[in-house]
Amino acid sequence: MEFTLPNPNEIHGHQLADEILQATGIDVINRYSFIPPDRVKITGEDIEESAAAIQAVIDAHVPDPLYFPEDRERAEIKTAETNAVTEYATLPDWAKTLSAESATDYINDEIWNGMSIEQIEDYIDANITGTTVASLRAQMIVALKLIVGAIIATRGFFIITIKLLIYIRDLVIRFKKIQ
Repeated sequence: MEFTLPNPNEIHGHQLADEILQATGIDVINRYSFIPPDRVKITGEDIEESAAAIQAVIDAHVPDPLYFPEDRERAEIKTAETNAVTEYATLPDWAKTLSAESATDYINDEIWNGMSIEQIEDYIDANITGTTVASLRAQMIVALKLIVGAIIATRGFFIITIKLLIYIRDLVIRFKKIQ
């Protein structure tokens, strides 16, 4: 059966087929062909009974320029590039000039003053006192040391993350010649 296309130059065939499927439940993905200048032919016995609904979908069709994944990906890349350029100016001065080494030092100093796990465990052993039940104190020490270990590991993750972000910032500066 043939249908009239109101805007034949603006039709995205697969998008239109998806819209017909959603509106009518009829899968036409491999059953349509365009007939120039303004017609589309859809084959199959189930088309005639849903002809009015299909024509309504065709009439309401608004092509989405980002329907195909590769189009969306190109648009996302372009947006990211534009944002990297325009948003760079809004960064605080320290974010524009921070080095990986100074970021590492800052994170180390801010999370338990850069102490190692061993230093923190020694501090815990020396300062958790006064508990009357010795086994409770021992359990608290073990739990606290596990928490400290997890936080120290997180500190390392923060360092890797900030180094990656600084590397990305430097790439943007280099490729976009932003200063």
